[in-house]
Amino acid sequence: MMKDRIGTNGIRSREIKGCEVQELLETISNLFIIDIRRDDEFAEGHIEGAMHMNKFGETFEADLAALDKTKPYLMYCARGNRSLSVFELMKELGFHEVYHLVDGFNGYTG
Repeated sequence: MMKDRIGTNGIRSREIKGCEVQELLETISNLFIIDIRRDDEFAEGHIEGAMHMNKFGETFEADLAALDKTKPYLMYCARGNRSLSVFELMKELGFHEVYHLVDGFNGYTG
């Protein structure tokens, strides 16, 4: 697994591949998983235990900002494009530990 990047602001972040999710779940027992895909995509399947926060929902940014910034989060979309912007936003908002599934749910092998 790749090493975490710790920025000058103390934020721990990493981009991971689908094959690394299980190891991350085993390493970080209190990891929160956020699926930011549309409702229909989430209904078709998602990583077990993932909370759904539709990136295009009216309250998405407020809901994201309301999350506990001290907890570790992994976020994903279908292919990694939509979630990349959320990954960057979470770092800007001061989340302490964020992970991005670069190949999205489509690359998840769990």
